[in-house]
Amino acid sequence: MNNPSRDPSSPIASFDAAAATWDEKPERARLNEAILEALDAEHLLRAGQRLLEVGCGTAALSLRLAERAAEVVAADASEGMLAEASRKARAVGRMNLRLTRLDIARDPLPAGPFDGVLCVMTLHHVEDAEGALRRMSGVVAERGFLAVADLVSEDGSFHGERSVPHHGFAPERLVEKLKAMGWPSAEWRGVHALRRGEREYPVFLLIARRPRRLKVLFLCTGNSCRSQMAEGWARTLRGDEVEAWSAGIEAHGLNPRAVKAMAEAGVDISGQRSKTVDDVRTEDFDVVITVCGHAHETCPAWLGGKAKVVHVGFDDPPTLARGAATEEEAMSHYRRVRDEIRRFVETLPGALTG
Repeated sequence: MNNPSRDPSSPIASFDAAAATWDEKPERARLNEAILEALDAEHLLRAGQRLLEVGCGTAALSLRLAERAAEVVAADASEGMLAEASRKARAVGRMNLRLTRLDIARDPLPAGPFDGVLCVMTLHHVEDAEGALRRMSGVVAERGFLAVADLVSEDGSFHGERSVPHHGFAPERLVEKLKAMGWPSAEWRGVHALRRGEREYPVFLLIARRPRRLKVLFLCTGNSCRSQMAEGWARTLRGDEVEAWSAGIEAHGLNPRAVKAMAEAGVDISGQRSKTVDDVRTEDFDVVITVCGHAHETCPAWLGGKAKVVHVGFDDPPTLARGAATEEEAMSHYRRVRDEIRRFVETLPGALTG
């Protein structure tokens, strides 16, 4: 594979050449300090995290992050920058900093998930900036964060005669793009200004937090029919907001008619397993939804003690089907309850947290 950093005319070659003196400009240290202060103000940095910095340069920021994190993966396209970063890491004995060569425009990102992904003054060098945002988003862990610092849109004078794909960005547009990618909390603020001669160029910091999915257990007597349907619907309709589980006071196995009714609606629950509450005892649920009266009355105290318990009762299709004269009549009960459960699941998680 061709290495762009070895082509003296490539943009990466200019970073290779500048690496040895990169940290001599105090404005870069001031920018890093401003970013760290902003992240601390939002309580985003904690001990034990695994972090990724894309476009780390000489790893000045990554080295600061590594003082607190369990591991920092620092990635850059420039071999010269990485060599300087390696020298600095060895000098301070920083063993939890892992350096890797990465061209965000063409290389796969390091394997996630990461508790935080940072990208500072790099995005404007990437032609497909939206694609880069999407790829970085994809390796952020649940409850993790994405932080992007870059130039506010400018007239092209920041880089002088050097050509770059983007002369900064309108941060509100990036916020819109991130919200469309599933980051409802994305927001931006001005964090610093870089000086070139007599002119200052504002730098924004975009912060997005990965929301934690609500962990919900659907509970019924035998984890055979209603709770299995509810789990299937929740995974299908609300999987981005709800982590759905199901269990029973007992485990009666999957009801074949329930599987058939859900399949008719386009949801395959045949791979789900019938479980008892003891099988999920080690899980920390936010909400337990009992879908039958018996489960509500006999919900174990230890389970209700850790989670909010909500009762939403549905008719029991197997009981109703006992009096059916035909298979079609029996299935009609399953289909009705299936559709009622769907309508309830469509209200989640708002119905539980509102």
